[in-house]
Amino acid sequence: MAQNDGQISPVTAVLGAYLSQYDHASEITEDVILKTTEQIESEIQDMVEPKEGEVATLMLEAGYQVIYRDGRHGWALRYRRK
Repeated sequence: MAQNDGQISPVTAVLGAYLSQYDHASEITEDVILKTTEQIESEIQDMVEPKEGEVATLMLEAGYQVIYRDGRHGWALRYRRK
């Protein structure tokens, strides 16, 4: 994820912690969750206020894919198995 002057940005740190509960998904299966950028921003906004496009950029950099299902696009996430 993005860094500046060797320091991890607060948005990067919070999003990284948020994403630690998920694995990447590259295909549609029953256990795939689709979340929009707006949904993810809403879920982390108690910790940071990302700039427009920042979460989407970080998601792409982290290797997450956008999938289209049921008439909408979303980031493909799968809960990490313990």
